[in-house]
Amino acid sequence: ITLLETHLRQSETAIVDATLYRANIRKPFLDLAARLSTPIKWIEMRAGEQTIRERLQTKRPFSEADFKVYLHLKTSYEPLEFPHLVLHSEAGTMDELVKQALDYLEIPAP
Repeated sequence: ITLLETHLRQSETAIVDATLYRANIRKPFLDLAARLSTPIKWIEMRAGEQTIRERLQTKRPFSEADFKVYLHLKTSYEPLEFPHLVLHSEAGTMDELVKQALDYLEIPAP
């Protein structure tokens, strides 16, 4: 949160890529945005369970999460209770998903 706050105080746009699966984990971000009067937009990424299982079989440099972690998160998940964009990673190409996200964030495409 400290690095995020530094960037936001400098009027920079910031993107947080995280598994914010519970309301109490999201709260510090909401509180920070409110404290700084900064707009916050949420994008929820979804995929089918088989796709998730396949993706988690591939080693990733910044995560040790496996399918057991996914199952835990799935049972602990608390839905977002405010407007947000939901993207289904299996519905379209990466370019299409990025365009939808940029449109939602009101960021011009490069």
